[in-house]
Amino acid sequence: MPGDLHTHTTFSDGSTPADKLPFLAACAGMTHLAISDHDSIRSVRYAYAHPVQNGVHLIPATELTAYDYERAHRVHLLCYWPDDCAALADFSAMMAERRLTAMLQSCKELEAICPQFRTEEALELAKDSGTLFKAQVMRVLWQYGLADGMYNAVYKSLFGLKPVRGRILHTPRYEPVDTVLDVIKASRAVVVLAHPSVYHSMELARELIAAGRLDGVEIDHPRNTPEDRAELTRLAKENGLIVTGGTDYHGINTVTPRPVGAFTTGDEMIARIGDIAKARKSTYKDKNKEQIKMTYTYNNKGTCSVRTVVELNDDHTIKSVQILGRLRRQPEGHRQAAARHEGRGRHRPHGGHDLWPQAHQLPDQIAQALKGALAEMG
Repeated sequence: MPGDLHTHTTFSDGSTPADKLPFLAACAGMTHLAISDHDSIRSVRYAYAHPVQNGVHLIPATELTAYDYERAHRVHLLCYWPDDCAALADFSAMMAERRLTAMLQSCKELEAICPQFRTEEALELAKDSGTLFKAQVMRVLWQYGLADGMYNAVYKSLFGLKPVRGRILHTPRYEPVDTVLDVIKASRAVVVLAHPSVYHSMELARELIAAGRLDGVEIDHPRNTPEDRAELTRLAKENGLIVTGGTDYHGINTVTPRPVGAFTTGDEMIARIGDIAKARKSTYKDKNKEQIKMTYTYNNKGTCSVRTVVELNDDHTIKSVQILGRLRRQPEGHRQAAARHEGRGRHRPHGGHDLWPQAHQLPDQIAQALKGALAEMG
């Protein structure tokens, strides 16, 4: 059965809580669902925490915003199966802060011209997101009859970009496309260019495909034009790209509401996304296996030094041994002990008596620290 791989919740600018979407997907006959909230690691973490809900398999996802400075328009990049890593978390936090700063300025100006509006009400609607979107501001106006819907004439007068800039429009600074693609690469995710027709991104799509920077393109989307669909289908076939589809569900926070499952991705493509993600994570682990190390601290007993810090590699070889704390005396033998252990290969410590005849002195403490490190490392 197919899956809807493009949906939004209250983690960003959607109106439906994340825990409701799997139920909606199940009712629509979906077996897979990607909650892909804007610039949000919250949707990623939700899917990892709830891999199957209401019988629907959740694919960790987010939709990252970039900017094509050459052509002066936004770009959306769907990111599937990213690691919950620092690169993605930092990007998400950065965009949340930038978006909140811009929107609070817009709200301040809106309060000055619309006394019925209160920023606190918009923030309450946005509490699941950790930031603030235009959608929550419009919801406040709409519920009081101060707007003609979500994204109609009032929205354009306040937040429009072209042909006339909105009265209170302030936008966050977006990172260049290459920078955002690097973030996705660092998270070892599968990257798909979202709805190229929406932001007139076909020229960029051709460039990114030629450069080998995309894993796929989103074709089955309500706002892609027939002409762009045809070209994207051809480019995907010629370049062996994944082809995805998604409803871009936002609940009622959209011009034309559509139910979950209205636009979908087939089983074969869902399987390919999973296979690529697994391969990337496996390759990353293999490349970094030798770099994994563990640090163990042992509080010395019966010596003038305070503690011994042992750093081991993943294969149980010694990376380093450090003796910390002030020594009243530093016999040559102590310094030689640390030197002999520094970088030694597969050492299997079994007590200080094999190293030095004097127990409870520094060599014995090094051996005890190594034993503790190996025991903790398993």
